[in-house]
Amino acid sequence: MSLPQDKVLQLLEIMNSISDSKMPAKPPIIGCFEAAMCENTLDFLILVGKEPHTLPELRAIYDENFDAGDEGWDEIWGEIFEMGFLIPAADEVHYIMTPMFPGWIEFSCAGEMNEKRKAILRSFLDFWKILKDSNTPAVRKLMNRRGMKKCEKSEPYIATYVTLNEPITSEHRTHTYHSAFELLEQHKDELVIAPCICRRHRLLDDEDYECLQHTALEACIAIGPVGKQMVANGTARPLAWEEAVEVLARLQKQGCVHTAFHYSNKMEDGVFALCNCCKDCCLMYSGYQEGSLSQVFIKAYHTPKIVNLDACTGCNLCGKYCPTDGIWYDREAGELVFNYENCIGCGQCVTQCRFGVQEMVEDVRNVFVQTKARPDEVEAEAAEASEQ
Repeated sequence: MSLPQDKVLQLLEIMNSISDSKMPAKPPIIGCFEAAMCENTLDFLILVGKEPHTLPELRAIYDENFDAGDEGWDEIWGEIFEMGFLIPAADEVHYIMTPMFPGWIEFSCAGEMNEKRKAILRSFLDFWKILKDSNTPAVRKLMNRRGMKKCEKSEPYIATYVTLNEPITSEHRTHTYHSAFELLEQHKDELVIAPCICRRHRLLDDEDYECLQHTALEACIAIGPVGKQMVANGTARPLAWEEAVEVLARLQKQGCVHTAFHYSNKMEDGVFALCNCCKDCCLMYSGYQEGSLSQVFIKAYHTPKIVNLDACTGCNLCGKYCPTDGIWYDREAGELVFNYENCIGCGQCVTQCRFGVQEMVEDVRNVFVQTKARPDEVEAEAAEASEQ
């Protein structure tokens, strides 16, 4: 049975108010909620709102508004805990509402794929399809112009579907291997590892799918109290420091981009996860490559610097692993091409190059990667040109 849409919109508004990243009230987003919860849980979360509460305070809210005793409470809290709608705050005493994305979608789908989690993920992928279907020349031109203007002003990108509309304090940022290592080392005693929902979406309809970069399903690293809850609800496992070092090195070698996420996308709220995803699987980067409206608005801290161009052999490994078409070797022109505006500072071009052509240097900036034409548009234009 469908949930009352007005109530779903209330909860969505609460979750959107927490984070810079706003999710729209599109049918697939509504469908995520319908797959995840019963109406009592929905009612309870609306009552909780975005203010922090201790567990006794949450139970008091339940007792004041529901009449089902311990059994009813256990059912509601079990669903909230399993699906990650409320997560522990930094003080580990209070619980706070989880932002929609990034946040709740990852937490809810990190565990073993049951029918509920499959339904949530499928619905979210339907939303991603909207981003691709909406990429028409007129919309693309408009969104690219808006994105670049906002980027030049050091303000967040205002998109059609995902809106970032506050002064930029977000630290949704890429890390090089070395800065990712330092981040994890700071939290070496509170790391957990969970499956990556981006890789998992590739397996929904093809259980034998093998990531083109051969990266493992288990790769998202959570930090602190949120990680502890994920272990408790069975969606993650503890990650010893020695294994974390090995995992990070392997993922770097395989071409993954390390992206740190903060609660509400604000640096002052602390890191809760380090995403390690690849160009093939990542919804954000594969979406860009496949022609979706770009959601790549990110804080970069580094950029590659050419130090030995004569050593370049034209192998194009840099282009193969760059997630945003920031660098490639143009074989027709016989030259290495660097598109600074698309560079997110992940360092994969330097990691994959075997000849020391580049090195990473500090360079702090906001990057909006413009949406490119859909592959079918490019093919149609090529076919039309060949006929002329």
